[in-house]
Amino acid sequence: MHIELKKIVERVVRPLPCDKTTKLRMRDELSSQLLLIYDEEFAKDDDETAAIERTANRFGEPAALRQELDATISSRMRFGTQLNHWILGEVPPKSPISFAARFAIRLASLHFVMTFGLLAVLILLGKDSSVLGVWPTFLAISVLFGFNGFLFTICGLAAMHAMKLDGEQLQFVHPVRLVLATAGAGLSLAASYVALMSVSHFDVGQPSMLAIFATVCGIAMVLFLLVIGLIAKVELRDREWSSLDLGEN
Repeated sequence: MHIELKKIVERVVRPLPCDKTTKLRMRDELSSQLLLIYDEEFAKDDDETAAIERTANRFGEPAALRQELDATISSRMRFGTQLNHWILGEVPPKSPISFAARFAIRLASLHFVMTFGLLAVLILLGKDSSVLGVWPTFLAISVLFGFNGFLFTICGLAAMHAMKLDGEQLQFVHPVRLVLATAGAGLSLAASYVALMSVSHFDVGQPSMLAIFATVCGIAMVLFLLVIGLIAKVELRDREWSSLDLGEN
């Protein structure tokens, strides 16, 4: 599909408050309609530039089309999109490091507020105030949430850049990068789990701790690969569209 035709579609879809899967479906539907119009216009004089211009005119104003599509989006999806945007920020990220750091800080902050809010509610309800004694553990969990959020985001972005889509088939263009990203995700989660056990003063002995580390690392690596495999096609297709430079329009 011609890049200028894709931009016509993207100007309609990009601002809509919905998830990536829904946006991809909308893009596919609009692309099909747009290509039919383009084929008709191109057949008139075989002038690609003129055909694209006439196609855009026939297709309609992006704002009007966007309004029609916006009316089909549920309130629940709007809320989920807003929450996702608050947590993730700019997507696609211009800087992977700043994107991961922002995500980590917001994730840790959200966990911190929810956890200590729960403790406050328990105290107000007349529960034993000794529950405050667990705050160091909860604080450590919040920090580890942020730490793992940062590393998992970096590893996830690295894994995505290790793959590309060829039609509907995933191809591994940088397998070593994928292996390193998977190992990084597993090691970070295992290290965090062991650190949390240490903060909680859970002593199981050195051999058992090593076994726990290896087990958690292995499970985390498998889960990381499963998640990457499930979301890769959607993420890569969305990246192809969302990376289009639409200029000032």
